[in-house]
Amino acid sequence: MELQEILILVGFLVFFVGMVYFAISSQRKENQTKRDNAQSFGFSPIQPEASLVEEIGRLYRRPNTKVNYILQNVSKKVIMDGEMYLLDLVDTYGDNTTLERQAVVVTSPRLNLPFFQLIPKPNSQYALSGLANKALEWMMVGEKIDFSDSPDFNARYLVASSEDESKIRAYLDETALQILSR
Repeated sequence: MELQEILILVGFLVFFVGMVYFAISSQRKENQTKRDNAQSFGFSPIQPEASLVEEIGRLYRRPNTKVNYILQNVSKKVIMDGEMYLLDLVDTYGDNTTLERQAVVVTSPRLNLPFFQLIPKPNSQYALSGLANKALEWMMVGEKIDFSDSPDFNARYLVASSEDESKIRAYLDETALQILSR
């Protein structure tokens, strides 16, 4: 009986080690694919500076919550008016939740945009799209801004901001709403 128990224990350990190896190798392969894709678009891998981590984290910070963000798989490309980044954003406060995968971030000293979130809505033809929209609204930072005067835009996007609504409306003027609606 002892030999059988030892074989079961060894089998379990081999299975566990195999699963850990598979998870690590899958993660490495995914990271390499991200690096290859970024390089094919002219991005170079970088180690993010603390100021970039703070600025990106500020966009996701919710009132009265503890968060600790890190950036992973960060690549940078210099563009005419600033810099463009591809990155993964991970919240390390709890269980290392990945909030963004290969998000595109553009920084420019020429931009002076108000803080707002613009999130595409799920396609309304799907049964759970209404529930998904409610979940997105709950996750947004700031107050929802309704653009009922532009129904095409309103059907496609959710907008929220913690800043003065008039600043957002001034930036998202009729021309911008029409372009985004297409």
